[in-house]
Amino acid sequence: TAEDTQRTQMYREQVLRKAARQQAPSFEVFLQQLQVRIDLRRPNASEMARVCQLSQRTNQMNSTQLRFANEELLKDWAAGDGRWILAAWVSDRYGDYGLVACAF
Repeated sequence: TAEDTQRTQMYREQVLRKAARQQAPSFEVFLQQLQVRIDLRRPNASEMARVCQLSQRTNQMNSTQLRFANEELLKDWAAGDGRWILAAWVSDRYGDYGLVACAF
């Protein structure tokens, strides 16, 4: 997925965050300086692979116990009446975490 290919850049950004945390006078100030942004929306077709990946990886926060091995299974499930998928993308002043969460 896109997140997997950007892993090296994400590690570099994490080093910057760590340095900023050490320089900040408090955790609250650090969080304010991060300027975290969370965008919620329905994922598009090109993002379904990442949604499947997340459904396989999360255990503690998965209240539905739904797991999708591939995009086709996810699309078939989502086609049902009253079903929906909401996804979250997170970024901050240092970079983009990408698609990090989903809800069914």
